[in-house]
Amino acid sequence: MYIDSLGNARNNKGQIICARCYKVTNVTTMSWFNTQMICSNCRKQEENDPRIKQAKKMERQAVLQGNMNFKGVGW
Repeated sequence: MYIDSLGNARNNKGQIICARCYKVTNVTTMSWFNTQMICSNCRKQEENDPRIKQAKKMERQAVLQGNMNFKGVGW
């Protein structure tokens, strides 16, 4: 496994894999909780997490303060 220039994890065949569940995927998005690039199934799990509103709020506050490298609140 390696990380490509866009931050996606890839297996030895070059396929994109989810950094959280390690399943092969064609689409990733960054987690609201940390800097992992995750698949749509893991994203759905995040959206159902009771901490999601707080994670989004903290990310927004960081960006408004100029922190474009916010590491998140932790998964």
